[in-house]
Amino acid sequence: MNFENLYSLGPTEWSLFALILIISYGAHFAFGGHFALASFRLAPRYRVVA
Repeated sequence: MNFENLYSLGPTEWSLFALILIISYGAHFAFGGHFALASFRLAPRYRVVA
């Protein structure tokens, strides 16, 4: 069973859903990049990125 069979969404709803998903992905990757760059500034015992 897929999402399209459960709910009937119009083009506006699909566009809003896609926008929210893109913003979520962007925030996820931005945090990942920030975490990777910030880990270089940490003390050596706390570093994750070598």
